[in-house]
Amino acid sequence: MGKGILGEMIAKYRKEEGITQEELGRAVGVSTQAVSRWECGGTPDVELLLAIADRLNVSIDALFGRDGGDAADIEKLLQQKLLHIPKEHCMEEMLRYIRVMQQTVFLNHTPELGSVLEMLPGEVMDRSAEELSGMIPPQMVLNDEQGCMLYGMVKDRQFALVFPEPEGGWASALKQPEEYMRLFALLAKPHYLDMLIDMDMRGADEHFTVRLAAVRLGISEEEAEEILKELTKYMMAERLTVADENGTLAIYRKGMETNLVVFLLFCGEMMHSSGAVYMNTNIRKKPMLMERPGTGSLVPKWTIREEEEE
Repeated sequence: MGKGILGEMIAKYRKEEGITQEELGRAVGVSTQAVSRWECGGTPDVELLLAIADRLNVSIDALFGRDGGDAADIEKLLQQKLLHIPKEHCMEEMLRYIRVMQQTVFLNHTPELGSVLEMLPGEVMDRSAEELSGMIPPQMVLNDEQGCMLYGMVKDRQFALVFPEPEGGWASALKQPEEYMRLFALLAKPHYLDMLIDMDMRGADEHFTVRLAAVRLGISEEEAEEILKELTKYMMAERLTVADENGTLAIYRKGMETNLVVFLLFCGEMMHSSGAVYMNTNIRKKPMLMERPGTGSLVPKWTIREEEEE
């Protein structure tokens, strides 16, 4: 295989498709100059190969001059790419690949956004600089009948999410509204959220007594015990007992993984500030909720320990 075969094949199939370098660049989220460099012997990033092949209506194998073969395993290519990246940079690289794929999906849905996407910075924004400290974190949002996807575009709150819509609709992925009301009512009680945060700041296997919890939160032991008792009921805390010659002592630790930080982050996404910047592409024709939440759900109720023991 010649050194420039990939560039030759991109140029060949681009011309067969009857599109310009600029049009191909827009379709995969890069500049015209980048496409020109590929066709002159440069190499596109591996995460762009699928988007290039899709736009040129060929297999990835065809881009490498392997006509007639099955499509190359893009998952294996990405795996190999990530295996050779230092561990401390893997998450950053993975988010970059996802961003490229999401931008490509945007362009597939709304080609007219190509010029807007070109205006976005190539890297996520860093708000630590004084002139950007008050900037509202921008996002890319796409919502259609296949699902929705989001991408956070600031360094201090970067994320990439893809939510394919369940076969039974979004309602089937949710619990019933009254179950959420139970959760929010629980968290609204004095010191309940404080207790969860305190446990989340400890190691998963770090045990503590009611007395220590009370000291940490600055509340009475009676109140701490009542909070821990109810959080145990909801499986957010776990109660164990240890025995010695003086009797038994109740100790606690963090319960089942609650993803508290993720939950709080996305609660924050509902607290929109004025001036928030979104690239929001909503091309969905129907409302997301066609039925009451919990309809068709496999687990519409919030099962708690008390209910399990009955």
